[in-house]
Amino acid sequence: MASSSSCIKRYHVFPSFHGPDVRRGFLSHLRHQFASKGITTFKDHEIERGHTIGPELVQAIRESRVSVILLSKNYASSSWCLDELVEILNCKKASGQIVMTIFYQVDPSDVRKQTGDFGIAFKKTCEKKSEEDKKRWMEALAYVANIAGEHSLNWTDEAAMVEKFASDVSNKLNITLSRDFDEIVGLQPHLRKLITLLCFERDEAKMIGIWGPAGIGKSTIARALFNHLSSDFRLRCFMGNLKGSYKSIMGVDDYDSKLGLQNQLLSKLLNQRDVRVDHLGAVKEWLHDQRVLIILDDVNDLEELDVLVRELSWFGLGSRIIVTTEDKKILKAHGIQDVYHVGFPSSEEALEILCLSAFKQRYVQDDFENVANRVASLCGRLPLGLCVVGSSLRGESKEEWELQLSRIENNLDRKIEDILRVGYDRLSKKDKALFLHIACIFINRSVDDVTSMLADSNMDVKNGLKTLAIKSLVQIHNFFPPHITMHSLLQLLGRQVVHEQSNELGKRQFLVEAEEIRHVLANETGTGSVIEGMEYLPHLRLLHWDSYPRKRLPPTFQPQCLVELCMKFSNLEKLWGGIQPLANLKTLNLSFSSRLKEIPNLSGATNLETLSLLSCSSLVELPSSIRNLHKLEKLNMMGCKKLRVIPTNINLASLEEVNMYGCSRLRTFPDISRNISYLDVMNTKIEDVPASVAERWLRLEEFHIGSKYLKSSTHVPECVRYLYLSNIDIKKIPDCVIRLRRLHSLDIKKCRKLVSLQGLPPSLFNVDVDDCVSLKSVCFSFYKPKSAGIRLFNCFSLEEEARRVIIQQCDYQNVCLPSKEIPPDFTHRAKGNSISIISSGTFSASSRFKACLLLPPDEYTGRTVCRLISKGVVINELEFYSFHHTLLSEHLLVFSGALFKEHICCELDATTSEIRFEFNCNYIIECGVQMLADEGEIKLASSFHDPNREVRFLNCMKLDEEARRAIVQRWAYKYVCFPGKEIPAEFTHRATGNSVTIAKGTLSASTSFRACILLSPNLQHLAVFGYTIACRLRSKGVLINELECYLDYPLLTEHLLVFRGALFKERRCIEVDSDIHFELSCDEEHYKIIECGIQIMAEEGESSSRKRKKQSDGDVKVSKDKNVFKTNTHTCWSNGLKKLVENVIHTPNILHIPFG
Repeated sequence: MASSSSCIKRYHVFPSFHGPDVRRGFLSHLRHQFASKGITTFKDHEIERGHTIGPELVQAIRESRVSVILLSKNYASSSWCLDELVEILNCKKASGQIVMTIFYQVDPSDVRKQTGDFGIAFKKTCEKKSEEDKKRWMEALAYVANIAGEHSLNWTDEAAMVEKFASDVSNKLNITLSRDFDEIVGLQPHLRKLITLLCFERDEAKMIGIWGPAGIGKSTIARALFNHLSSDFRLRCFMGNLKGSYKSIMGVDDYDSKLGLQNQLLSKLLNQRDVRVDHLGAVKEWLHDQRVLIILDDVNDLEELDVLVRELSWFGLGSRIIVTTEDKKILKAHGIQDVYHVGFPSSEEALEILCLSAFKQRYVQDDFENVANRVASLCGRLPLGLCVVGSSLRGESKEEWELQLSRIENNLDRKIEDILRVGYDRLSKKDKALFLHIACIFINRSVDDVTSMLADSNMDVKNGLKTLAIKSLVQIHNFFPPHITMHSLLQLLGRQVVHEQSNELGKRQFLVEAEEIRHVLANETGTGSVIEGMEYLPHLRLLHWDSYPRKRLPPTFQPQCLVELCMKFSNLEKLWGGIQPLANLKTLNLSFSSRLKEIPNLSGATNLETLSLLSCSSLVELPSSIRNLHKLEKLNMMGCKKLRVIPTNINLASLEEVNMYGCSRLRTFPDISRNISYLDVMNTKIEDVPASVAERWLRLEEFHIGSKYLKSSTHVPECVRYLYLSNIDIKKIPDCVIRLRRLHSLDIKKCRKLVSLQGLPPSLFNVDVDDCVSLKSVCFSFYKPKSAGIRLFNCFSLEEEARRVIIQQCDYQNVCLPSKEIPPDFTHRAKGNSISIISSGTFSASSRFKACLLLPPDEYTGRTVCRLISKGVVINELEFYSFHHTLLSEHLLVFSGALFKEHICCELDATTSEIRFEFNCNYIIECGVQMLADEGEIKLASSFHDPNREVRFLNCMKLDEEARRAIVQRWAYKYVCFPGKEIPAEFTHRATGNSVTIAKGTLSASTSFRACILLSPNLQHLAVFGYTIACRLRSKGVLINELECYLDYPLLTEHLLVFRGALFKERRCIEVDSDIHFELSCDEEHYKIIECGIQIMAEEGESSSRKRKKQSDGDVKVSKDKNVFKTNTHTCWSNGLKKLVENVIHTPNILHIPFG
């Protein structure tokens, strides 16, 4: 027989009862209520009940979703009933079956203790029964008596009790049966973060917000959250699609509308139709002492919140109120501090959403990959758009998908438009105008650019942008400088609004499409909406004209108001003659104007910030007037092949970025600013970098240099973090590179005489070496296991030993190097781009791996993904980026990492026995996987003793006793958590459970303490979300100190958590004149505190016994020098961690080893 967890559920409810007590009366009424609510109940048809329950009843119990136990006076008189009860509780334990109770004319205490008439019946049943039977029945009765249920003795109206109980069962079934959210892509991470934000470990009422643009999935997430939490709240309601609903009631005055809104809320919460609301204090009167869950969805008016949830004092302790909205300002105005922003799904998730709608599966159908990716891109990763468009294309051929692409690109589906248009329609007139300007012209522009362009308009740009951002109609990205983006579907909406202004092109506010502009100008169909011509544009602020056909701008052109001039791919030879008034000009872009020979005098452009002359291949020199550009920040002259002269002695303090890549006639180093942070002088005739540059350029972070003319003994400033070397005649790494102690990335290309790669700075994170065909040996001394990479493309001379060391001993996230075959260590192999591994035992949460791909010669661009899948869930994903590389022979690409990404192991079982590795590259000759063994010791600093440190060794099951003893006895910390099964002996004040009291005689105001908790996880219900464990100290009922530990990984076995602190939060000269009570608390659903202990420390922070111990112990010795934690480590992983070794190196403030 299949296990109960895998049985098909044929019944909603299985009732367990004593027939003579309830069958003809109470039970019949209950069954009638169940039937009216569509709940199917197992009916025994008055089966003859013997001494043991038969297989038919056992099967019925296992095939039911809910068991209802009617405990009546004579329930225990039947061994049949008692065996049924035992079987039901076994099902609850094995498969999580819901168990609900009714105490019918019997006291729960009599059931628990087997006393009274109930106890008499029980004792009689136990006669001539074995002790084993008695024990399991008594345990079952004690357990079921503690399950909260309905007590008939508390009700005066039995019919009302029956109706309420049937509703409760129905609600439980709705929660259990709901499959609506099973296929919502990316839902679990949202729920985890929201659960954390709701802080269920705190007792006070709390209100949070969910904010995001229309169509992002706020309502779906809120409904899923409601579904997830409902069973924990007796009173709960979801009020959907509010959108100013009380104002929408026609013919009803404002006050009555507000009363009606409160009536809706109370009716839903209390499940009553006749709730009378005659004043606006009704919600507080009804709910001030009730624990409620309320979700208000799609709120767009502050008054709605004031009417429904004005103050948290309206609701009882533990209440949670969740508000979703597109307008963040509403949440802020209502005082909601904790707001969860719903972001766009990743590209992979977006494609998965589209596939579920279009193909009813999570992956792309054969031959649809390219077109599906294009459709997902056009939808801009908006879930609403992906679902609507996917549904419209369901069942269509690939050819039809291709035909629909242009329609999707230029037209909004009506369903999408109806939802997105609501946000636009709510805007003020000025904000609507700003929205249309951004949608049609200013996408991906900086805030400063837009503000400058619209300075003379009547729009309040600064405040308007804030309004659009808080209403989720634009996003302002805070990289420097801040930029404005708008979702592609909102752009379509804006352009559609403009199209609807008039059927005549010339009467529209904006013309965006080139063909429309050409038509209007060619046919002169504009009326006042189209400006007359370039000769008459004195107020023009932006001119963007690609492929301008003339050699010069008209002599009457007036640029005095011009802020941006962009004329790429033009036929210009010269812009204009003489000096022009250019005080407003900030951006001048003449890139790819191959005939441009001269830049005009720019003396008047005193506010110019960006000068872009990319690939102006006829340009010979820059004008000397450039020295007047004291606000110039970016100068791009990449590909100016004829450029010879750069003015000297023009120290532009504002200049930050200079790109002169490919200025192949440039011989002198461009010493034009000492504040430059980015410089590219590759492929020039520069022979040397002056020593003065290395000494004085103290802000240079990214440096690209290299050509066949460059001397090998050049100078590089020590502040450089990203160094790119190309075509340099070197055999080894220059000393100037070895000295770069801040170097993060090193990229070496086409250094054909380079033989050895040794002596690299330990700060390095990534090393890319391309086409260094003589390279033989390498030596990497840096250790970055999380995300570093080594790439050795087309380095064909690498010695076999070097290849072996790189692949076997380095623990980088990815490595790529030439090779003809997969090494023998990769014992699991398969042809093609996927492989499945089945373990004879299980893969644990601490398991690590290496995966190896053999790639054929080809061009590689973009991203290669290694995806690990178990039970249909992606448990980890590693990436390799290649901007553009041509592999001239076979190469190995090696990924290294943990099997399980954060949190994933607890979304599955604690362990799994089969994992599938998939790679998104189709051109794979062979793939292989190597499972890694335990790694030995980890070194920690002797300076690790810091009372502010947080130390977590979660699920490091192999820690030996010496390591555990060192953690407890010799380390200082704020708290430490590690596996353990008993409280150490030095914690002399002990108690079972979660509290300890210490008498005042042993304490003083300067006393310190350590508190140790033995935590046991509920393995049937692992904590998916983060949780807080607290230690609170009270004296005379007053809280005198509180320590907290937040753990964001599930514990898979018993752990010890040790807090360290002072008795009083603020040390003051006060007498301890009463006992101190220590209270320990945790998430009781997922964890249980088995035991706790307190150790009182000496005034200077150590117990005398600990001092003696420390003096005699000395240091822990090591046999290996591996796995050294560096200063910048925040999250540390180690497979099979066994020892902790003290050593003199720098260490982090937080050490976190989740699955060691």
